[in-house]
Amino acid sequence: MNLAIVHDWLTGLGGAERCLKVFSELWPDAPIFVSVYNAEKFADWFPTGRVRTSFIQRFPRALKWYRHYLPLMPRAVESYDLRGFDVVLSSSHCAAGGCIPEADAKHISYCYTPMRYVWDLKDTYASRMNPIVRAVFSSQVPGLRRWDVKRSERVTHFVPISETVHERIRRIYGRNGRVIYPPVRDSLFQPCKPSEKEDYYLVLSRLVSYKRLDVAVEACTRMKRRLIVAGDGAETSRLKKIAGDTVEFIGFVSERDAPSLVAKARALLHPSLEDFGIVPCEAACAGTPTIAYGVGGATETVIDSMTGVLFPDQTSDSMIDAIERFERMTFDTAILRKQGGKFGEERFRTEIWDAVTGAAKGEW
Repeated sequence: MNLAIVHDWLTGLGGAERCLKVFSELWPDAPIFVSVYNAEKFADWFPTGRVRTSFIQRFPRALKWYRHYLPLMPRAVESYDLRGFDVVLSSSHCAAGGCIPEADAKHISYCYTPMRYVWDLKDTYASRMNPIVRAVFSSQVPGLRRWDVKRSERVTHFVPISETVHERIRRIYGRNGRVIYPPVRDSLFQPCKPSEKEDYYLVLSRLVSYKRLDVAVEACTRMKRRLIVAGDGAETSRLKKIAGDTVEFIGFVSERDAPSLVAKARALLHPSLEDFGIVPCEAACAGTPTIAYGVGGATETVIDSMTGVLFPDQTSDSMIDAIERFERMTFDTAILRKQGGKFGEERFRTEIWDAVTGAAKGEW
């Protein structure tokens, strides 16, 4: 099996990049095609010799402004030279699934969501733009949507990351797939001793607009609860402006330090509408409940009143009600661990290997 991997971009570390890392380990000879690549951040995970970039890599400030080049992403992805590859595994939440394999090749699309910026999160991104940029973006959306639907025909096998994403694939593309949940680092996240638990809530996330982390910051500011915000991103300045004295921003947290930070937290706060949501599962493995917006992926990973608390509205008022309810409850570490372990990394490796090799052999 001569396999190529196509990923949207390599600029920051998130759940998609952790999936990509597993793909690269399972198929160590496969080249990795991306629109832009930050070698300084990712050379250890994805060596320069394996990564092939698009023409966008040469554009001004591409590593920072890559989202500004969204209208050019289809052209960039379609320019990849995939001749000679029997199988293409795309890892996509934007345009990577629009690559053009050879006519008789199998194209397995591990789909985090249909093109996020023009479908389910279009309004969220547009609301953060200035009027001129928003007008240009809005003019591009219809064409990008048409392209995204048309390019889905190039995929022979869809693998959505959750039932939530599977529903979108059926609605937008009219296709069915085989759900394989992303890998949770269950061996890395372990509970701490009860005596080591501390009295803080935790946000562990990229600080970007669609995560709606303002909901958590506002809730803890109003309740005067201690909140640690771990992560960095474009929303950092805005979130700091609305944060009170009980909210602390600690920036990017390494893989070495994250497990302890999660294990010692009173609870993880998760106000995002997620396609899946790896961090709540990691928190469960660490014996830490999650207080989550009860829509999307959280409904598949957080069991209300058993491994966390779900709240119905993406507002600080709704989260405050959930925190107050949480503070009257107790949680069983064994139940939390069992739930988190359902999404473990070895399970992912086995399932994705079986799916890709099965598709390659025509058995799926």
